[in-house]
Amino acid sequence: LEEAVRRNVAYVPGAPFYAGSPRKNTLRLAFVTVSAERIEQGVSILGEVFREAIAQAA
Repeated sequence: LEEAVRRNVAYVPGAPFYAGSPRKNTLRLAFVTVSAERIEQGVSILGEVFREAIAQAA
């Protein structure tokens, strides 16, 4: 999350939003007031951040 925020993209873990048993491999995005172009940019940045984190963990 910290690296994504440094790149001006934020998300929250999805587990707190489950009514039943939460899944730990989820996230929640809020994009109500953001243009489609900015959403695409943000998702692309998240992909980069996740790929970098996976590469570092390997």
